[in-house]
Parts: sequence; structure tokens; C-alpha cells
Amino acid sequence: GRWWSVITIAGIAYAAMTVRFSLLRNSNLAGKIFRQSLGAIAVLVLIDWNLGYEGWAFNYAVPSLLLFDVAAVGGLMTVNRLNWQSYFMYQIAITVLSFIPLIFWKIGWTRHPLLTVLSVVISVAALLATVLLGDRSVKRELRRRFHV
Repeated sequence: GRWWSVITIAGIAYAAMTVRFSLLRNSNLAGKIFRQSLGAIAVLVLIDWNLGYEGWAFNYAVPSLLLFDVAAVGGLMTVNRLNWQSYFMYQIAITVLSFIPLIFWKIGWTRHPLLTVLSVVISVAALLATVLLGDRSVKRELRRRFHV
């Protein structure tokens, strides 16, 4: 049978996490978006698996959520240009996260890879645009964070 209690508990845990991180004043908006997206991905995959795995979580929901994250963080960086560095690490994390659905495609969990490929291409393009179009502070931030 299906474990509806697991879905309910996951939904409640996600709602509690969302409320907690939304109320934190010291956390930046990109961090809130990233943490909530990780929680949403976990809940979506759990629901999909619990319903007999139709594949919609890995085929559509996760890549769509990653595309939203790329757009949201890119928008935050654009609006808050003077403090873009506070969003840059989340942009990198989202780009890395966008490659995970490619692994799912490789092992056969994704049967419709269009959104998966699109989310990787767009997240990598956004990151490259930040690095290439940014001023020297982008390279300085990369050296500072990764000692390159």
C-alpha cells in the first residue's frame, strides 16, 4: 500500500522548515530560496516514489524548480548589484545541483530529459554570464572562495 502518513509528515516538515527559514532575519533571500528548494525537491521525490513512481518528479518537477531557482537568484543579483557576492555562492550551488538530474537520466530515472538538459544549460549559462560579464570582483570572489 501507499504510505500516506509519510507524505503528510513530509509536507508538515516542509511547511515547518519554510516558516522557520522565512522568519529568520539574518538569512539572505537566496539562502532561503535554496533551502526551501532542497526541501521541496525532497518532498516532491518522496511523493512521486510513494505514489508508485510515475517519474514526474525527476522528469518535470525537479528541473522546473531548478529553473525557478536560477531565475530567482539571477533576479536577486540583478536587483541588488552592489551586493551580488551574497548570492554568487548560491548560484554556484544551484548550478552544481542542476547536474544531479543528469545522473538520474543516465541511470534511467528520467525518461523525458528536455527540462533536465534545459535546466543544466541555463544554470551553466547564467553562471558563465556572471563570471564573464562581471567585473574584477567576480574573479576576486572566486579566488577568495576557492583559492584558485
